[in-house]
Amino acid sequence: MSIADPHNAAPIWSPNRYPGAATDCRYLVIHTQQGNGTARSLAGYCAQASSQVSYHDAADERELIQMVPYVDAPWAAANANTVAEHLCFGGSFAEWTAAQWLDPDKDADGRNQDLMLWRGALWVAWRAEINELPIRRVTDGTPPRSRGVCGHGDLGMWGGGHTDPGPEFPWPIFLDRAVHLAGGGAVGAAITGEDWDTVLAEFVGRGM
Repeated sequence: MSIADPHNAAPIWSPNRYPGAATDCRYLVIHTQQGNGTARSLAGYCAQASSQVSYHDAADERELIQMVPYVDAPWAAANANTVAEHLCFGGSFAEWTAAQWLDPDKDADGRNQDLMLWRGALWVAWRAEINELPIRRVTDGTPPRSRGVCGHGDLGMWGGGHTDPGPEFPWPIFLDRAVHLAGGGAVGAAITGEDWDTVLAEFVGRGM
């Protein structure tokens, strides 16, 4: 099944890139912003040459915005810039718990992190199809020897020595969603599983 381009906003191009430097895409890399922003404000920040950072795309619950053409390499993860495509979640933190990542505004912060994850999963499904990558997390080495999906932290010092998207990023649920969408499923469809049950139990335990 062919997935349509999921961008729903005009690009906000960043000058912080290496033109034509993207080679064989081995990874789809997930990043956190480490700040209280949105996809749009993150893209605006990366559009400033002084920021010295960029990603291919920024996503939140409302928008998916491209910042760097896929033929170019962003300034996102050191040695992984040229061999990966990079998505950053606007307004996200590596310190979030799994429950926070999957929160449909149950903590009254005005943000729907759960929908943001769905948007990111759609990006993974689309770019995995384009690049003929398997939708699986790869952690076999630093950097990973296999092709697939990983976090910035999975790249180790080779990728800049960061730790995002953090130890509680809900990888099984996120990648299950990407597989579901790659197969023609709808955003927001119920996906059951032990991990999802754990998250729901945490919400119940918090009295939400």
